[in-house]
Amino acid sequence: MLRWENGGLLEPPFSYDELYRVLLRIVPEAEAVELARTASSSVAEHGPVHRRRGLAYESVSDVWLSNDTLILLSLESDELRARVEEHRYATRGEQSESATERAEWERRHAELKAWADSGYR
Repeated sequence: MLRWENGGLLEPPFSYDELYRVLLRIVPEAEAVELARTASSSVAEHGPVHRRRGLAYESVSDVWLSNDTLILLSLESDELRARVEEHRYATRGEQSESATERAEWERRHAELKAWADSGYR
């Protein structure tokens, strides 16, 4: 179970190995190493993270993972799929997603699954 405190993630939801394996398919190796390291460590280990919002940057207390990264993680195993859903639920403030959000998730999931099934070509 994910633990949240003051709106921030205390424990990273995914391990370095899990993230690295997925990220390596979509970014160069050096970037996969850095992103996986940052996303799998606690904020205390890597310091504050800033996410770009338009022209400005905002501090975030946990590392933001894109829906595409989450979907690719969910394709790895049933256990990871369950953890991705748990993470998505927690990041929505434990609110249900709308039908539109779910439909968009399923649409993108199908696209990325087809890409994965083709060997990521």
